[in-house]
Amino acid sequence: VSAHTGEGVDDLLEAIALEAEVLELKAYVEGPAAGIVLDSSTQKGQGAIATLLVQKGTLKVGDIVLVGDQTKKVRSLIDENNNKIKEAKPSSPVIVSGLEIPPEAGKEFIVVSSEKMAKEISAERSEQSREKRLSRQQFSSVDSFFDINNQSRILIHLLIKADTHGSLEAIVGSINNFQSDETKINIVHKSVGGINENDINLAKTASAYVIGFNVRADGSAKKIAENESIEIQLFSIIYELLNFIQDIIEGKLEPEIKENVLGTAEVRDIFTSPKFGLIAGSMVIEGKIKRNNPLRVIRDDIVIFEGHLDSLRRFKDDASEVNSGMECGLGIAN
Repeated sequence: VSAHTGEGVDDLLEAIALEAEVLELKAYVEGPAAGIVLDSSTQKGQGAIATLLVQKGTLKVGDIVLVGDQTKKVRSLIDENNNKIKEAKPSSPVIVSGLEIPPEAGKEFIVVSSEKMAKEISAERSEQSREKRLSRQQFSSVDSFFDINNQSRILIHLLIKADTHGSLEAIVGSINNFQSDETKINIVHKSVGGINENDINLAKTASAYVIGFNVRADGSAKKIAENESIEIQLFSIIYELLNFIQDIIEGKLEPEIKENVLGTAEVRDIFTSPKFGLIAGSMVIEGKIKRNNPLRVIRDDIVIFEGHLDSLRRFKDDASEVNSGMECGLGIAN
């Protein structure tokens, strides 16, 4: 199949449907729902969200869902077309929001009959998770102690933040392939969301590289990183991230490519132009904005679009650049 052109997708779906019919594959529709987490992320205004795949039973609005070590009463269900629905039957993917933390992809979820039962199971799982985490940290610190004395082995500490759990798991899985007799990679922390102050402090303590995939650092994190001379490496393509780690291992880092941030603007309102389409009425809050420069649109420290500026205006006049503290209209290509 081709994800780019869609070639072969219809044939694949038809083959799956035929196979299911021949094998008489069926699911229970009645009763409480159960299934797995496909992916999760954080969204502004919604907190942690998760895409769940119902495998048996029917998931309904109002159900109490236990996923990992947290519970959530389902207040809304959103389908793959971004429509609100009242229930989801087997094989239906749905989005639920308002979780405390993004659950890991592949975790199972179940619907429980009472909130009391859910909280008891949740507390027990949380304690087990904490004990596992502490034992891993103790093992890691002992392991690191022996590696320090093993001068022939390369020891690399990494702190990884990504936009979704799916991306995070793919990155961690690929990085683990670099492990060998000569190389030890210790991931001191991995999670979903923007890079914050706690991440930088942890990286400083562990002498770790800070790596972000499709995320950005907040203001306080940048300030601490600059003061402590901690480099934050940001990527939007996985193979570039893996190449960076490979270069560290081989000790053959190429000349550093640094991004020069010319300016930052905050969108205050959206207008429609007959010629350029949607225009972002913005205030330049740092540096200066220049026409035809590449840019990133960032929401909640996560990159949601990369492109370039094809229109820049001050009131009704075209401008080549707009300085800090001034208002302008930004037209972003595509």
